[in-house]
Amino acid sequence: MKKKILGLILASLGMFSFAQARFFVGVEGGYTVGNFKGTAGDGKGFYASAFGPGLIADAFKNTNGYSAALTLGSENFFGNYFGVRSAIFGGYTSVSYKSGSESSKTNLVDAGLNIDLMLNFFGNETSSFGVFGGAEAGYHYWLNKPSGLSTVGNNLVDFSGRVGISALMGGHHRIEILAKIPFASMGFKTTLGGSVVPLNVSVGASYKFVF
Repeated sequence: MKKKILGLILASLGMFSFAQARFFVGVEGGYTVGNFKGTAGDGKGFYASAFGPGLIADAFKNTNGYSAALTLGSENFFGNYFGVRSAIFGGYTSVSYKSGSESSKTNLVDAGLNIDLMLNFFGNETSSFGVFGGAEAGYHYWLNKPSGLSTVGNNLVDFSGRVGISALMGGHHRIEILAKIPFASMGFKTTLGGSVVPLNVSVGASYKFVF
């Protein structure tokens, strides 16, 4: 039994030593739309809600905006075709809403972390092309809110899915097209009764310099 455990440990160490671990810094941004979902509750405290396809589709109606972020992380490839990466980020989101003749805007400061699985269709030491998918946990501080939401707490956390295509050129320049689709959000309620949580869907691009 001890020999088996030792063998697994040595195999794991060998696999990670084979991995090509590289750090990166980058910037990402793009087109962002938004929506809201109400939550039920009878007192102060924690609240949360999950999003469905209908809310995501409605987010593209009568809203538009942008988001931008700086990223810092590392990517680890096992050979030329399969990899894992993780990153932290900080940024800003602004979305405008229009309902009839009325319009409003919401702005948020963003921070968080994400992890992706990467699969290359083609890859060598200096170039590659493939796809990625993963998950992201983000913290958002609400700088200002649309009318009617002024009593909702400013601190929010959401969880999103990430998917996109990625290309590495010249050994250092990674260019990507990506989409972020949140599936759950949570926050802290400041008044009695129900509250709302925001839904922001982003489609954009990113550039990363890989060391």
